[in-house]
Formats: sequence, C-alpha cells, structure tokens
Amino acid sequence: MMATKQIMPKVELHLHLDGAMRPASLLDIARKRGLSISTPDEVAVRKLVTVEKIGDWERILGSFSFFMPIIAGDKDALERIAYELCEDKAKEGVVYFEARFSPHFLADKDVPLVWGQKPGQCGAKEVVAAVSTGLRRGCEKFGIKARLILCCIRDKPEWSMDCVRIAQEFQDKLVAGIDLAANEAVPMDQRHIAAYQEAYKCGIHRTAHAGELGPPENVREAIEQMKVERIGHGYAAVKDEQIYKLVQSSGVHIEVCPTSGKMTGSIDADFTKHPAVRFNKDDLNFSLSTDDPLLFNNIIDDELNIGRQFFGMSEEDIHKTMLNAAKSSFLPQHDKQELLKDLQKFQM
Repeated sequence: MMATKQIMPKVELHLHLDGAMRPASLLDIARKRGLSISTPDEVAVRKLVTVEKIGDWERILGSFSFFMPIIAGDKDALERIAYELCEDKAKEGVVYFEARFSPHFLADKDVPLVWGQKPGQCGAKEVVAAVSTGLRRGCEKFGIKARLILCCIRDKPEWSMDCVRIAQEFQDKLVAGIDLAANEAVPMDQRHIAAYQEAYKCGIHRTAHAGELGPPENVREAIEQMKVERIGHGYAAVKDEQIYKLVQSSGVHIEVCPTSGKMTGSIDADFTKHPAVRFNKDDLNFSLSTDDPLLFNNIIDDELNIGRQFFGMSEEDIHKTMLNAAKSSFLPQHDKQELLKDLQKFQM
C-alpha cells in the first residue's frame, strides 16, 4: 500500500484581518446592516477589490474604502470575520497564524470616522473584544492556533500608546503584540517610539512595517529605537550593506510577502530579483506570508510556490521558514515549544 504523503504544516505571521475577509461575507454583512453597495454578487465584489495592476494604489486604497465601512463598528461582523479566518487558514493547512488589524480604524466611537461609518457604540477596546471572541471560537472549532496583533498607524501617532494599553489588557485574550503600519513616507513621530519602548518594558511583542516602500534607514530605526523582534517586508535592507548586516546580526525576523510586494510595487516585478533570493542564500531569519488575500487573491501555498520557483528554495528551505516563523512567533513559550514539536515531526 502506498503511504499517504504528509502535508507540510504551515505557519503564517504577516496577515491583515481586514484584508483577508471573504467577499461573500462582505455582501452578507452589508445586507444585514442595510448598507447600499453597488456590487450585486460575490464575483463582482472580488473583481472590485482585487489588485490586478502593479503599483495600482488607487485600487488598493479604494478597496479598503469599500469594505472597511461595511464592518467598522459592527461587533457581530468583527467576530464573524475572525472566526471565518480560522476556517480559511485551517483549510490551507496553516496550523498557526497571527492576524493584525487597527482597532481604531475598525471602531465607530471616540475616533475620527475615516471610512464614513456612522457614529456608534463600538470603541477600540470593543473591537478587540469582538475579534478576540471570534478568533477563540474559530481556534476551538477548527483545531488551529492563532494570535492577534494590534496595528499602530503611522499618521495617527495619538493612537499608539492606546494600542499598547489595550494589548496589555488583552494579553490573556489572544492579543500578542503590536505593529506599525501604513504610509512609510510619513516621518516617524516620537509618540510611536515611546509606545514601542513602553511595549518593550511591558513584555508586549513588537513588529513593524519597515523598508517596504520606505528607505533602509526605516529598518535600522525599527531595530534600534523601536526594539522590534520582527519586521514586515524589510526589503530595503538589501540596499544598504551596513543595515543588512544589522538585520543579520540582530536575528530580527523578516516577514516576506512576495505577491503583495510585487503588486504594491515595493519590489521588482521579476521575482528572481526579489530580496528574498538573497535572504535565502544568506540563511536569513525569514518566512513567507500572504499579507492581504482579499486584495491579492492569494493563499499561503501561492507564496511558497513563488519561493520554490523563483527564490531558489528547496523543500528543506521551505520547511525551515516554517520553523523560523514558529520560533519568531508571538506565542507564549510553552505554546511555542508545542508548535515547534509539531513542525519538527514533519519529515521531508
């Protein structure tokens, strides 16, 4: 009898909750809330939000402007999308993932209503509570592990310390860390750095988008001033040898998102010129993720296949990125060791 081929267990660290929703769910939520939207069906929603042209930031920003008002301030919707993400990732063979989001962008109380949502009763803490509830239910139902990361927003430094406080309050409710996201062209505000230093003191894990569309110096800043353990994208590090050596010596983990990087225009469209080719050659601490599956219509296997086809990654290399991701995850130590044991059981 032929032995059944094992499916490699997968770990994904860079995944935006609001960029990973199901088109069908967006439609259903909009209808339940009585929101008028112009798209008649799931196919139309997918066509509206999928980024098809490289560097099409009008489409990227337009997609968020379309779907964020549908879910912002709706606790049931927020719980639902977190629950469904667990199911979707489990179907992809993911055994652990981390989902990030801005609780303030998804609120409708005590924040600027940037998406045109109506004022309501759902503040940033209520957003986190709803998402945490959905994630916990999803993990239990689909036999998957997951944690949450709260995003500080680069042009909203007034929110950052609040993210740290909420993360601290919800540490026992699946919130594991903070991130800094959005436009790297916005100069770094000292309030972000203060928030990250406070997170460091409180034992809250830290990652940050840096060196995606911004300069190499943003990577240095994240490591040295913000004391990050991981960096989202980090591609610009290869443009400065001193900063690249800092990445190597620090052991900071790089969250690589191949499809996203190509479609946002943050890296060369030719994957054979992707910084991850060098990351792999130099045995850098990195892993592969999808970033925003709703926008880029991708799953984790698409990213792994890009690694195999264009980055020169063997199956052993792919498996090593899973171990890298597990070691660099924001899980408590006991849970991390369990995850590593599960991954190490997999035989190439």
